[in-house]
Amino acid sequence: MERKIKSILGSVLVIAIVAAMMSIGTRSYFSDIETGNNNTFTAGTLDLNVDGQNTNVVKFTLSNLKPGSQPKGMWNISNVGSINGYLDLENITVTSYENGLLDPEIEAGDTTGGNPGEGNGELQNVLNLRLFVDRDCDGWISSGDYVFFNGKVADLPSSFDLNELVPAGGYVHIVAIFDWWSTSQDNMAQSDGFDLDITFELSQTAAQ
Repeated sequence: MERKIKSILGSVLVIAIVAAMMSIGTRSYFSDIETGNNNTFTAGTLDLNVDGQNTNVVKFTLSNLKPGSQPKGMWNISNVGSINGYLDLENITVTSYENGLLDPEIEAGDTTGGNPGEGNGELQNVLNLRLFVDRDCDGWISSGDYVFFNGKVADLPSSFDLNELVPAGGYVHIVAIFDWWSTSQDNMAQSDGFDLDITFELSQTAAQ
């Protein structure tokens, strides 16, 4: 009986050893390991400068305008960010001022008054404005430039969806030329004035 038990135990031991060896054999496949560590992510930038500034830019401070005057100014719109942007003009407002009535204004039929008389002036009705993208940067309208407005200041819309590409590190020039061509209402605009406000907006996509 004792021999049988020893024989059985020996058989069990042999089976266990063989099973262990088989188990080791099934785990002996080829293998290789590579890593993909240290992945980094950084957001790009979209940064608009006007005439090299990040603050409000006053382009025009004009006085003593008269028929025949033709002041102009150029805004240098630059994208100092790292991704391309598209330029639009937004929040355009014109606020006129009568600044009192002179005899020539009254004789011309001007009946609005007040000093300053906000909203009553006529200067924006006689002063023409040409706005354009100056692609050759010469300050005047020439072949290839994009004229997006040519009309009286009073008829300015509140925005322009220019969708003008300004690449990262690049710039565009927007030029404004004011023309006071003689009209029948010139005398009504004597001493009058207006404020013009424009917001330049750079967006990641067109028509944004």
